[in-house]
Amino acid sequence: MANHMRNSNARWAEETPCWGDQATSRRRKRVWPRVVIGLLAVLLVFGCVEGVLLFSSVSEVKAQAQTAMEAAGSFAEGARTGNTELISSSAEEVSKSAHAMQNELSSVPWVVASYIPVVGSDVRSVRTMGDVMVDLCDEALDPMAQNASLLSLSSLMGDSTVNMDAVKNLSAVVEQVSPVVQRSAQTMEELPPAVIPQVSTVLEKARQTIVGAGNAASYITPLLPDLPMLLGDGGQQRNYLIVASNTSELHALGGFVGQVGVLSVTDGVFSLGEFQNTMTQLPTNSVSAGATEEEIRVFGERADTHHGDHNIIPDFSRVGQLYYNIWEIAQNQQLDGVIGVDPIFLQRMLGLTGGVDTSFGVFVDGTNAASVIMNECLFWWEPKVCDEFYKEVASASFSKLLHGLSSVDLFELAQVIVQSADESRAMAWVRDESAQQHMLDSGLGGQLAHDATAPVVGVYASDCSTTKAAYYLSLDTEVGAASQNSDGSTSYQVTAVFRHNMDRSILDGDYPTYLHSDAPDKSKQRSTSELIEQVRIIAPEGGKIEDVKSVFSNSTLPPRDMNWGSDSYQGLQTWMCDMYLDVAETCTITFKVTTSPEATEALQVRCTPVVPHEIRGD
Repeated sequence: MANHMRNSNARWAEETPCWGDQATSRRRKRVWPRVVIGLLAVLLVFGCVEGVLLFSSVSEVKAQAQTAMEAAGSFAEGARTGNTELISSSAEEVSKSAHAMQNELSSVPWVVASYIPVVGSDVRSVRTMGDVMVDLCDEALDPMAQNASLLSLSSLMGDSTVNMDAVKNLSAVVEQVSPVVQRSAQTMEELPPAVIPQVSTVLEKARQTIVGAGNAASYITPLLPDLPMLLGDGGQQRNYLIVASNTSELHALGGFVGQVGVLSVTDGVFSLGEFQNTMTQLPTNSVSAGATEEEIRVFGERADTHHGDHNIIPDFSRVGQLYYNIWEIAQNQQLDGVIGVDPIFLQRMLGLTGGVDTSFGVFVDGTNAASVIMNECLFWWEPKVCDEFYKEVASASFSKLLHGLSSVDLFELAQVIVQSADESRAMAWVRDESAQQHMLDSGLGGQLAHDATAPVVGVYASDCSTTKAAYYLSLDTEVGAASQNSDGSTSYQVTAVFRHNMDRSILDGDYPTYLHSDAPDKSKQRSTSELIEQVRIIAPEGGKIEDVKSVFSNSTLPPRDMNWGSDSYQGLQTWMCDMYLDVAETCTITFKVTTSPEATEALQVRCTPVVPHEIRGD
């Protein structure tokens, strides 16, 4: 009996936990919430401390950034005025602030914050920006400050004269700093979009500044080895034909070339011949400039024999060659290059150098040059007077540029050239083959794109109605979302919208002669106010264009069908048609672009440089 009791108790003891174990279990159950709460409290406290430290650090970074930006402004002012002491002190201040920012951004709060979901990406971008600024200061700004005397155009240029020794020395400095500037620009360009609005504002401002500097360096650097030769080093005279186009009579690369003038330079000393009307300086429309059979087939006979119209070909490396050819035939002078500019570029340059007075009682400057030249004068004078005005403005403006460049900010000048080259408003072709290749590499060559890895589709329009009403033509493009294909290529839906923005009230008043259109085929013309544009859409290298469609709207006249045809230019698929566009009428063209499987960059669009909306004021 006793044994039985002992066995029963033993079994009960094995099967039933003791009261002490139950108490321990209950304590454990009570402890875990406290542990979790404790951990949360620790994290909360840590988060608060982190937040306070980060807030304090943000204030410090912001203060240093503000100091750096102000010092950078002083650096630019020193370069503009030739104040070498200001350049050196400003560079030192920028460098000091940039290093202080980098140190602050390397602190624990910023490192921890970089791992926080969502905002961590912004923090990492800010830290990257700090590293980029230090890199720029150490490897670019400091070397430039050490050569402060070269950073002002006043040290490079006198009155229509270039200091050749200074150009060579500056070229060496730019070649040294260009790689870091371009590297920094690429780093900033690759940063992801910021989530926090305040961060986005700061990053975008820094991105624009640094990427802009990188673009300028990419344009300028390839040309540096050729500059002495191009400027007539060693007593060699170089002659460059300036072809001034008028965008109000639109062509693929600007507009009808109405004025031409020769710019000569020997050992850096410039002389500018008087600008003359193209029709008086070049042969009549019967002499070939040497266009290829393909160019004549795709762009028409006038690409070859109409010598104000060569730039209906959207490749300035060919346009320059054609003007070189026809100038040698007409003037028996061998050129060293051809420079193409439009009124928008001219206005931007006059904005740097100051305006010019004319004998017509009109002051032309950086605020009104484009609108006065292309449109306003048409309402003041008859066509012959307008032509004389164009001639005088072209001569006076380029003379002002040559005499006034020494007072210009070097960096502002670079920005104007880069922007204008990007928009096909300033381009150059040179006869020397090596220098021409460098011109193409720089992006100043105005050529068609043939890089399959960086696809570009071209949308071009050239006026066929001998009217200057193309001043009112707008062209806006949009690239849709990318769609990946099984072969590795990418397709995009592209939209191009043309609109004739002339106000109908103009038709009711004293309608200027130069705004009347004159169709090549009168039977197809609906009114004297409509634009007739030769439209060409050129596919990217290794790519194709499909499903081209056109829709007209806001027309008071029966719209004309666009009969698209397909051809090839320079091995690139080319879609072609003529577009008739009346006042207030809109033509929306949609098409699918498929890039080469080799493409590594997103599709870009290159367009005819129409008059900007802000110039017309619409």
